[in-house]
Amino acid sequence: MREAAARFEISVASAVRIGKLARTGQGLAPRKLGGPRPSMLANATEAISSRMAAKSDWTVRALAIDLRAAGIAVSHDTVWRFLRRQGLSFKKNPAGQRDGAA
Repeated sequence: MREAAARFEISVASAVRIGKLARTGQGLAPRKLGGPRPSMLANATEAISSRMAAKSDWTVRALAIDLRAAGIAVSHDTVWRFLRRQGLSFKKNPAGQRDGAA
C-alpha cells in the first residue's frame, strides 16, 4: 500500500480505502457531490401549519423560537426557506410593494 501510495502520490489512507473498494467489488468511479438535501422541517409541516392557522402574523424569528420551544431545533433561516418553498411570502401593501417597518 505504501509503494502504491508513493507511486500515485496519494496518502496511504487513500490507497487503503481504494484497495478496499476494489477488493469488495465496489465501483471506483467518482460519486456525485452535493445535490438537494431534504428539508429539516419536512416532518414538521403539520406543526407549522397549525401554528400559522392559529396565528397568521408570525415573524420568522418568533416562529423559529416557538418551534424550538416545542422541541424542533431549527434556525430562523431554515424556517424562512421552508415558508418560501411553501409559497408563503412577505405581506404586501395595496401598491404591491413590501410593507416597510412600523
